[in-house]
Amino acid sequence: MIADDEAESASNAYLLSLVLLVGGAPLPILNLLASVIFFFGARRSAPFSRWHSTQALVGQLLLIPINSTFMWMTISLLFGRRELDDFYVGWGLVMIGLNVAELIASIYAAVRTRQGVDVRWWSIAPIVDALLGKASWAKSILPAVVMPVVIVVAMAGMTRIPWTGVFHTEKVEGRLEAKIDDLVEDALDSDQQTVRDPQMEATVRKMLGRICDGARLECAEYRIHLVRDMAVNAATLPGGHIIVNAGLVFAAPDADALTGVLAHELAHAERGHVRSKLLREIGLSVLMGTNAEQALLLFRRMVSLSYDRNMESEADRAAVDWLLEAGINPTSFANFLASMADGGSLPLTALARTHPGSEERALKILDRIPAKPPTFTAALTAEEWEGFKQSLSATVTQAQ
Repeated sequence: MIADDEAESASNAYLLSLVLLVGGAPLPILNLLASVIFFFGARRSAPFSRWHSTQALVGQLLLIPINSTFMWMTISLLFGRRELDDFYVGWGLVMIGLNVAELIASIYAAVRTRQGVDVRWWSIAPIVDALLGKASWAKSILPAVVMPVVIVVAMAGMTRIPWTGVFHTEKVEGRLEAKIDDLVEDALDSDQQTVRDPQMEATVRKMLGRICDGARLECAEYRIHLVRDMAVNAATLPGGHIIVNAGLVFAAPDADALTGVLAHELAHAERGHVRSKLLREIGLSVLMGTNAEQALLLFRRMVSLSYDRNMESEADRAAVDWLLEAGINPTSFANFLASMADGGSLPLTALARTHPGSEERALKILDRIPAKPPTFTAALTAEEWEGFKQSLSATVTQAQ
């Protein structure tokens, strides 16, 4: 016969586990700490209470790595370090299933142990027996490994199911891209900073066309927007929008350098950097709806977003390869980046702030140029380049 206070103590172990499971799920370490504290408080209690306190603790320990991994994946998702993929969804579904099972088991155990009933959880009870010396590890190890093996198999299977297709996340992202596309158009119209000159747009498209033709890229859907902004910057946005600031044109030493920047921004789009980063970082703001002023603020935020070094390196490598395939010398692009680095001949610009490590990147670009490069042809003739800059300068001055 189990004493009433002993049954109550055993029941409290499961009640604590239940509270921790509900309240401490976002921070799994809290579950562990509280369970350990309770365990050490109950280890000198009566055998019935000590055994069930240990079983509650072991149940928590099994969930700690699963919940912790999901928490860190969620943090990475929120900060743009990973995408919403099948692995994340599958892991989350298994985690929810295990936590629900733990929740039900804890409620049942709390009720039954309060009545003095010895509740033994399948696969966990043998571990408890071995830990408390009631059975040898040789007899307990086989049933003890069943649960981890089942969890691993479930994880392996669930993370391979195409959940993003099942939950239609592609359609949601498609709607987000469409809203961002509308936002960009509205912002460009309301800001009245766009240079609407077919000849100048054709000049920029000619430089972009050299890249697209050389690398055999489909660039017909990309839309070029020359903007009167004097910040030295460029950006590619969802929907195929390529933003080129007047300040970038005036700072570039020649057309080859500007073409290198265009190739780099194009690589961000072609490699999926633009889509993944912007949809995560401003997608919710777009879905909530925006007025004209908010749209303009979001547009400026999009243009100023920076990429991590891995994305920058990938875009640089693609840009250099495309420049070489187009017969354009990447050296001018590399020198331009170096000049914008901290301590270079130009002040720290918006392009340098949103594309960190410019000097280091410039050296890697130069290293990527082969010892025997192909014959180079300038992206524009000297006359075309000077005429383009003069026309843009006149337009910017007239707007002022």
